[in-house]
Amino acid sequence: MATPAPIQSGGDRFEIAETRVNVPPEMQCLQTADAALSDFASRYLAYRHPLRFFSNDPSRRCDTYYLSPWMVMAVVDVASAERFESPLRGQNILEFHYRISGAIELAGSWGECRVFEPACLLWFQPTGCDDASERLGEALRGRETWVSLYCDRVWLDQVNEGAAAILESALSPDEGSAVLPRFRAGPHIGATVPLLREIVRADRGDPLQWLYASAKANELLYVTLSNIGAFAPRDGGHLKLTERDRKQLHLIRDVLAANFVAPPRLPDLARRAGMNYSKLCTAFRQLFGETTAEFVRRQRLEFAHGLLRSSDLQVQQIAMQSGYAHHGSFTAAFARQFGYSPKQVRRPCAPACIGAEEQTARSG
Repeated sequence: MATPAPIQSGGDRFEIAETRVNVPPEMQCLQTADAALSDFASRYLAYRHPLRFFSNDPSRRCDTYYLSPWMVMAVVDVASAERFESPLRGQNILEFHYRISGAIELAGSWGECRVFEPACLLWFQPTGCDDASERLGEALRGRETWVSLYCDRVWLDQVNEGAAAILESALSPDEGSAVLPRFRAGPHIGATVPLLREIVRADRGDPLQWLYASAKANELLYVTLSNIGAFAPRDGGHLKLTERDRKQLHLIRDVLAANFVAPPRLPDLARRAGMNYSKLCTAFRQLFGETTAEFVRRQRLEFAHGLLRSSDLQVQQIAMQSGYAHHGSFTAAFARQFGYSPKQVRRPCAPACIGAEEQTARSG
């Protein structure tokens, strides 16, 4: 199951292009049809441009697994030196995007969605909705490591009625905006973190490892759908947001992002935005897919994660600089968010390699 070598594009830079991981001949009996020739595969290929990154490291991966006629998995682990940008075209595909490191930005005339490491994003573009673009591989944020499951929406609705109903609730559009993208973002479900590491580490050239990666992808989908309630709206109503509401909410998010160590009081922000406190809380969750508290906590922990990778400061010092008065609270929040302790993140190790180092230590 050979894959093309990275193409050297000049100097020490290599082009890491999206590579299809073919079903090993030994495993073809497990598929009733060639998933890469399915209608859904054609829709996936029309969804965006093929992934392509430029890197100084030729040994990394940008792989696509056609797992079934209803699901495709992309696995990316590359030290990107340039951004990848592509328009996104509505194909009735629901994307479960699991970000380990790096950042993804999606934007259109409807607004924008930005997700930084680590987080999970549910993204749905109905057929006919082409007003979106994707940006990946921001060099200043280091490694671009993530897994995405692209699923046929109709198939998902048939898999489990309960999960389908919650998905519909979580991704329900604003009134009059049925053809706009719909999305929810939030922290990783804890059980998905080890699955993501195993998928990233799987050897694409080993037939047995292909079977392993496929099994882990299905388990990842199972865990996500089993916990899909985490992405559902927390109140029974769905607010109709005006253009002014959206603009004010984006400004509030920017204020919280700039002052996450000591954020302003929400009632004060609500008064400045011309809305009541309850509407601010509900509308923020509805527009950005997470509460104000979850957003601030994520900003703090992402900042701390960056300091752990790039500085020699003590963990307690980093906790204080990130807005945590108590070392124990910081350590517990960090472990819940990332699935490993702060002491396991020290430069030059990236999150994706932590599991490999642990395995090496055990075998040694």
